[in-house]
Amino acid sequence: MSRTAKYAPEAIERLRAGDLTLEEVGNPNRSVLYDEALVLIECLLSYPNAVKKLHLDFIGLKDNAGVALAKYVETSSTIEVLGIIHNDFSEKTFLAFAAALKTNTSLKQFYITQPTLPDRCRVDAAFVAALRINPNRPVGSRWWIWNTVTFGPTDFDQLKHKAELMGPFSMLERLCACDRERKRMR
Repeated sequence: MSRTAKYAPEAIERLRAGDLTLEEVGNPNRSVLYDEALVLIECLLSYPNAVKKLHLDFIGLKDNAGVALAKYVETSSTIEVLGIIHNDFSEKTFLAFAAALKTNTSLKQFYITQPTLPDRCRVDAAFVAALRINPNRPVGSRWWIWNTVTFGPTDFDQLKHKAELMGPFSMLERLCACDRERKRMR
């Protein structure tokens, strides 16, 4: 069986059958439908370590799907490439991904650029915090959050540089972050 599913219905069927040989889910010709994408995300949450590459670009996904995908990234130890450009995400989704990257160590290539972008300062601060808490990223990591140019320095390079200048989290910063997270979960 192929390691790639080009279309969502095939990926959904294979994940529901427990096929862990599936490594890549594509979106050729922008063919994945919104409802199919939501079902696929539910399946990925049930099998977070089945897929290495996921492309859900140009679907019009909203924050409910974006936050669920962030949860998937947080729980997956195998996801290496995630392409979700040109959807309809707000700051909520961007911040959810920054939070997910505080624990995820496998995501190497991340594409989330959007036609309308949230507050850059707040989102950058969240991604820098994630890199300070979890600086162990795969070699050659490349994230495109604001920048759509696929050559030269990426947003990851700039954010990592900021994180390195700030140094690791102090114990007080960690305690404050834990307290904020605890309050948020209530």
